[in-house]
Amino acid sequence: MTKAALNEVFDTLAGADERISQVRSHLLRHFFSNELAKLQHEQGSDENNQELHRRVRNYLAGRKQHSEVDSTYTLLETKRQAREATLELQERMAAGQVSNRKPK
Repeated sequence: MTKAALNEVFDTLAGADERISQVRSHLLRHFFSNELAKLQHEQGSDENNQELHRRVRNYLAGRKQHSEVDSTYTLLETKRQAREATLELQERMAAGQVSNRKPK
């Protein structure tokens, strides 16, 4: 499918329902890359997997194999995980589930 044909599909969809009038293929591309980064993190990664994951994201996004553009999605996923960890810790602290003992 050409880019023009894809844009026509999105224009038709936007005309059918104003709630999705701002949705464009580029937005879906970002969403897909974000979700892929999450999935890859859930699958676990060591140094070898991280490189493979980066190459897979680049391939699926149509970028050059060694492109660094995907680092944006890695950073977004890192921030998401940091927020989740912080919220989990806050919930534990509020419930009194965190000890004041120093680690050994």
